[in-house]
Parts: sequence; C-alpha cells; structure tokens
Amino acid sequence: MTQIEFCTDENSRSKYCNQILRSLPCWFGIESAIVDYVNDVKTMDTWLAIDHKDVIGFISINKHSSSTAEIHVMGIEENHHRKGIGDLLIKTAEKKLAQEGFRFLTVKTLSESHPDENYKKTRLFYLKYGFSVVEEFKTLWSEDNPCLFLIKPIQNYKGIFKRVEAVMIHVPDPKVGIAWYQKAFSEAKLIHLPEFDFDLLELNGIKIEVVQADEKVGAGAFGLAVDWEVESFDEAFKHLTDLGATLYRGPMKIEAGFRMCKLKDPFGNLLGLRGP
Repeated sequence: MTQIEFCTDENSRSKYCNQILRSLPCWFGIESAIVDYVNDVKTMDTWLAIDHKDVIGFISINKHSSSTAEIHVMGIEENHHRKGIGDLLIKTAEKKLAQEGFRFLTVKTLSESHPDENYKKTRLFYLKYGFSVVEEFKTLWSEDNPCLFLIKPIQNYKGIFKRVEAVMIHVPDPKVGIAWYQKAFSEAKLIHLPEFDFDLLELNGIKIEVVQADEKVGAGAFGLAVDWEVESFDEAFKHLTDLGATLYRGPMKIEAGFRMCKLKDPFGNLLGLRGP
C-alpha cells in the first residue's frame, strides 16, 4: 500500500529529491538543474510517497503568493508510473493548499515544441488532472528547453462529498468486459494495480472498474454503482447510516490505504464510499 506522508525535515527533503531525480535520467538529465532542485526543496512543503517503507516519489510546492502555489518539482520512480501515485501526491498537496486558502496551482514543464516522448506523457498527465495551458516561454530555461506554463483552480475540499471517484460495471467475464470498454472509451488510460492483480480504466480523472458479476450484484442496468470519494470514510459512513442507509458490502481495504464499502439507501439503491 502506498502512503503519502508530509516531510518535516529539510535534509530528508533534499535527500529524497536527489534520490528520485537521479533515478529519472530521461526527465532530469541536467546536473545543474538537479543540484538546484535539491537545494530549493529544503524550504518547501514536501510530501513523500512511501511503499513498503521505501520512498518512491515526492512532490514539493513553491508558494508564490497568498493565492497561488506551484508544483516546483515532482518525481516518481519509473517502475511506479501509471499506478495513480502522482494523482495521490497532487491531491494531498492540493488539499492542504485549499485549507490554507490558496486558489490556484501552477506547474512548468517541457513544451510540445520539444519532441520528447517522456515529457509528452508528463503533459498529458497534467492536462488529464485538470491543468490548462497558459503560455509557452521559449527561452525561460534555454532555447533547447522551451517551457510550458499551466494552471488549474484548486479544488474546494470543504464538506464531506467531493466528486465521483469511480464507476463500477458488473459483467459475466471481466477480461472480456475491460477489453470492450477499452475500445468503447478509446481515450481512457489502462492502469494495472499489481498488488491486487487488477486492471482498470481512467478517463478524465474518473475510474472505470469492470468487475465480476455475482449473486449480490449482477450484470445489467442494476449492476451499475457510483462510488464517491470522501474526506473521511468514518464520517461519511456515519452520516449516511444516520439517515437510514444500511451496509451492503465491505468495508474493505484498497489501494493507497483507503477503504471502500457499498451502502443501500432506504429505497434500495446502492452507493459507494472511498476514502481514508
């Protein structure tokens, strides 16, 4: 299970920044830039992604004003890419920034003017997460490294419910089902969770999970359930059960230390909760 933890020690921030960036030569191959990042992060809010006690990624935030902050640098070991860890790091930082009253989050990355396939993936990641392109600065870094400036409004994390997190589709054969939905949603990204031996699709930040139909939830129109990402699993669970909802399945542990369950509302409909 990957956990996201705030790093309070400036030397540890530099240590893990140095460790992760040097493991990513296809993204961070300029020695002077690595040295600058390692020094910069000492004074910046930094979160670490930890998997089985190993630091596998980090994000450091530069606060430019009372309303705008920037992802100064973020890195995740390449063998842990496409597992939702970058999404977790940004969500964690964004949540804290929202609590502090920040309104905008920015990031700079290599522009598409440079034909680099690795940074093409980076740009697509930020666009999928909700960043919008503001401007290209052709010489901000150097003529050989044109800079793309992106921005997004910071989510309002107040209240219990935030957004639809996942759609679960129940089918007789999940392998056949995921293959069909991968064709149906051709722009969706296929994500493999090795610790659960499970494949899912992600489209515009929403997970599409094709799972086995069974005696509790069969295939068909009645097999579609929407899961909600919540600020606090226990708080949301109590809130709904106090209103008359009853537990239908779970709770169970899932990725990133979250829990999930299905509840039945007083009318017999199912809704899901996912959160810490």
